[in-house]
Amino acid sequence: MGWIIDAFTQFKETILILLDQLLLLPDRLDSIKFDENFIITRFLALIHYILGTPLYLMFCLVLLIGAGFILYRIAKTLLHILQLMFPKLKGKFILP
Repeated sequence: MGWIIDAFTQFKETILILLDQLLLLPDRLDSIKFDENFIITRFLALIHYILGTPLYLMFCLVLLIGAGFILYRIAKTLLHILQLMFPKLKGKFILP
């Protein structure tokens, strides 16, 4: 019976720690400083200047969609490898 109380106490402590970290998150994000002379930042600023805002936003959208396809392909490959390693997982995770 004592293990149940210990489990709930540990769960409660974990939730409290998580909430404390979530409350500190905005301060941590605000303290991040970006270097304006970073090569990627300069490249994107140059593309924005050359293309103009509408074309720049379409360029960024294409980059994000491409990154999404790449992440999808990586996830699909990892699931395939896991299914080969553990045959009992076959059919549990289905990605079209």
